[in-house]
Amino acid sequence: MKFTKLLCLLLVLLTVVFSVACGGKGEDEGPDFFELKEIPQDSVSNVQGVGSRLNENFTDEPLIGAETGELLPFVGGFYTYTEVVFEDEKDKEKGEAKTPKQISLPLYGLCTEQGAVVVDAVYDAVKKHVTDEGSFIYELVKGADGSNDRQGERFLMAADGSWGFTIPKTHAYGSAGGDLVTLICKRTQNKVDYYYHDFYDHSGKRVFTFDNTLAETPNVEYTIGAFSDGLAPVNVTVKKNNKPEAEKTEGEKTEETPENEDKTYGYYINVKGEKVLEDYIRCGEFKNGYAVIEKEEGKFGVLTPKGEWFIEPKYREINYNAEKGLFACGDDGFFDILNMEKKSQKKILCDRGSVEILGFDTLIYKKVNADTKREEYYYYETGEPFSCVETGQFPDGEGPVEGLYVCTYTGTGTIFDENGETVAGVGDFGQLVERFGNTCVITNAADRKVCFVTVSNKQRFDWLRYKYLRQSIGGRYLCMQSSALEDSSFALYDIYTNEFVFTSADYISASQGQDAELLSVVNGQTVTVYNKKLEPVLVTKW
Repeated sequence: MKFTKLLCLLLVLLTVVFSVACGGKGEDEGPDFFELKEIPQDSVSNVQGVGSRLNENFTDEPLIGAETGELLPFVGGFYTYTEVVFEDEKDKEKGEAKTPKQISLPLYGLCTEQGAVVVDAVYDAVKKHVTDEGSFIYELVKGADGSNDRQGERFLMAADGSWGFTIPKTHAYGSAGGDLVTLICKRTQNKVDYYYHDFYDHSGKRVFTFDNTLAETPNVEYTIGAFSDGLAPVNVTVKKNNKPEAEKTEGEKTEETPENEDKTYGYYINVKGEKVLEDYIRCGEFKNGYAVIEKEEGKFGVLTPKGEWFIEPKYREINYNAEKGLFACGDDGFFDILNMEKKSQKKILCDRGSVEILGFDTLIYKKVNADTKREEYYYYETGEPFSCVETGQFPDGEGPVEGLYVCTYTGTGTIFDENGETVAGVGDFGQLVERFGNTCVITNAADRKVCFVTVSNKQRFDWLRYKYLRQSIGGRYLCMQSSALEDSSFALYDIYTNEFVFTSADYISASQGQDAELLSVVNGQTVTVYNKKLEPVLVTKW
């Protein structure tokens, strides 16, 4: 009896010790990271009744106009080719090669979210391009490595298959928006490259070619921005003194003077290529119906698509936060923050430099000193300095992950949140890659290891010898590849449960669309495609 009581007391003490060591966790917080659990992958090669075909026949061309809904790339197999590797240039001249190297690369097709195959896996690459409106299109590539007799053939199509056309082999994709696709053509003459912008409609018909005179003038540089509200900005720079420093003679003037400084001007074109708004110095892209314009030297304003001034061009600088609907207008030693009603929200003192409003949940503004280029951050509401409590340093940038900032110093990184509170300090710091809810993903300097940090309770899970492939599915599962020398297998990691869903796939690839996600897992000759719930929707063999 005494032994039993002693045993119970010991168990209670152990429970208390582990509870204190691990810390409490609220119900709405993410899982803590204490240990790594590996779960072998279950075989799914015998799954029946998943997937189907839009067309019973083998399909290697997109079916344009078919009502398929959103399409997503999937891995349907591999092709193998031989790469000849030479020891050095002498061996290359003699034609004496090392043992040929066999290289296997994935082949991609397109299917629906339900796994219905629309285009069979015959493409070497499916490139995803975001359009000016925020949607996306696909560029399908065949024979990219020269192994295919249709070498370099490319097809451009909407993500829902509603339109598409073959890209001329002389052209490269530029951008898409406003029912137009921009293709860039390069022509070389007398060892000089000239680039032309051709605009095509969705049927593959060329609508117009942008001003050839600008493209063929050696001392002229120009950019064409995104179409929005039916207009695209064109900004031109005429180089007056573009001779390289190495070619200048001794004593030749290098400082800028009115005679040799560059000249700039800007205007807008419509979807027909016609110049519609002009006589500006610099033009910005329209966002939510407004664009920042430099009308005269050092005089900025905000324009509407009708050519009317929303904010008169009287400020020395304007920074526009379209997400928050705020304009930081700089003049006479301060920045006036205007909302969409043009009412002043606050005035920020800034004698030398600029002010930019950052669009996170907690508004922060950044001041950049024009002389030292030093960046300083302040809380928008209070004007109090925003800094890392632990190091006292200001962040070195806005950070790639919303709501989190980074200070780096001699290979280490300190991550902190919008309250200035330190989340974690990480040695061998490389990059704060992504944030999934309560979990942030960090890679080391060599990008061959990954670790996780829970934001709310500031706990860290130590480095794993896996490379994060910058692909995920369901906002929960991370695609990874082993970086161990003896193992190059692919894995899927669940950040909610701290478990590998599997660790031994031959290949893995995730694809994301506007509303759908798919995961392709290759084991041997079997490819299984999953939806974001990790339910199999397509099983095929290659």
